[in-house]
Amino acid sequence: MGKYKSQLHTLILSQKKAIRNVAKVSYLDHNNPLFVQYKCLKFVDIVKLKTLIIKLKITCYLSIYKKMFITIKEIH
Repeated sequence: MGKYKSQLHTLILSQKKAIRNVAKVSYLDHNNPLFVQYKCLKFVDIVKLKTLIIKLKITCYLSIYKKMFITIKEIH
């Protein structure tokens, strides 16, 4: 788990560095306004979004498949 967190941290820092380079600002400037200005999602926000999309798809598919089967309670 340690190496994964290290690699993840490196990726996040690289994304912040890239947005600062694009905006041509100092490394001391805050990056949140830059992500808003350039309409970019942070890496952690992308992960959250993709996770929610997967959960939504699973929920929808489960509800579709649930309608295809009859429960024992419905039979008796």
